[in-house]
Amino acid sequence: MINPMNMIMNRLIVIFTLCVSVSNGFAQDGWILRKSGTTSLLKSISSSDGQNVVAVGETGVVTVSHTAGVTWQVEKNVGQSKGIGNLNGVAAISDKIFCAIGNVDSVFRSTDKGDTWVGVGGNFEACTAGGFYGIVPTLYAIDFDSSMGITVAVGPAGTGVFSPDSGKHWEENMAKANFFDMDCVSMNNGAVLGATFGLNRGYIYITTDQGDDWTVFWVHKNIELYGCDNAGWTMVGAQGTIYHSNNKGYTWDSLWGGTNVNLNAVHFGNIVRGYIVGDHGTILMTTDGGYTWEKQHCPTTQNLRSIHMSDPFHGFICGDSGVILTTQNGGYYDESVDPVPQSVTGIRNYPNPFTSRTTLEVSIPHRSYIRLSIYNMLGEEIAVLANDVFDSGVKMYEWNAGETPSGVYLCKLEIGGQIITSQITLEK
Repeated sequence: MINPMNMIMNRLIVIFTLCVSVSNGFAQDGWILRKSGTTSLLKSISSSDGQNVVAVGETGVVTVSHTAGVTWQVEKNVGQSKGIGNLNGVAAISDKIFCAIGNVDSVFRSTDKGDTWVGVGGNFEACTAGGFYGIVPTLYAIDFDSSMGITVAVGPAGTGVFSPDSGKHWEENMAKANFFDMDCVSMNNGAVLGATFGLNRGYIYITTDQGDDWTVFWVHKNIELYGCDNAGWTMVGAQGTIYHSNNKGYTWDSLWGGTNVNLNAVHFGNIVRGYIVGDHGTILMTTDGGYTWEKQHCPTTQNLRSIHMSDPFHGFICGDSGVILTTQNGGYYDESVDPVPQSVTGIRNYPNPFTSRTTLEVSIPHRSYIRLSIYNMLGEEIAVLANDVFDSGVKMYEWNAGETPSGVYLCKLEIGGQIITSQITLEK
């Protein structure tokens, strides 16, 4: 008689074996260059779950990945088919819903992970910001705040629109700010951060009430600002400009990132680890919340326009000539590190079976990025015990099963492009 439990475990092991084959086919550290399927300039990239990713750009091009950025499929030129032209920004609302913005009347919405798009720009044709009565001007940037469930997009002459329902309907509420063209926007916990470029450049604007009231800051340097991220309260711009605030935007410090090239976008994977991208393949990383930055290895010299980090270690970059980069280890790259350790001994755990706590032992022969996680019988990840770069040696991690029900579980170790699995049994 066939044991159903063994059948389930065998299926899980087959799935992970396939993952090993795929990952070994692309086993590299650092940022990996992918084929996007287009040579058009890609201006914005976004993802909600790290699996489904959308990038948009000039000529209305939309390229989509459902494989965490490994493979890409170019969809119809959404903007071009509507007579719009360029798409300037995209925001992931959920794993299935995306919104893209661009030229006049160009707000598009997808509810099937980016595969098809519907125009919804007419929903806010009564916008009056900047004197554009009855006309929807170009929108330059878009962002989504998951904590508030609100999407915001900005454009020229104080233009700004908010959507409270995942991009279905939009309302204008920025006319009171009376500021100039905004090239970037970021929204987090209800705070909207934006910055100007062109005329009267170098100003930063913050609102915490969806545009009713704005605070304006001048960063003491007449320079264009291209990117902002208020998870880390960091602004970037022309000629290597980096500004950082540690008091929610009321004062800003000018920082040195070791480069004078234009810096185009910034995004944080958590409150301490963030990334900046810029011209000529420039990638900078911080691990202290934006106070200090160090340069990372980049496999291209193309100008990089946008970055999105799904978490501190998994991210996506897009830029000129259709360039797309991905990373699964936070961009860590070291030629002295063996990307595939040759003497990984696997995972040992004791006791096994266990009643509430067990210790997992992993032998790391070389400094490597590792991720150690626990899966249930449905293939759902229920715990992450390690997710960082570690020096060589024997590492031990304890799993406190807490309220986890009894059963057989799968330990998954990702190390240097390899995936190793083992079974453990919880008996309460």
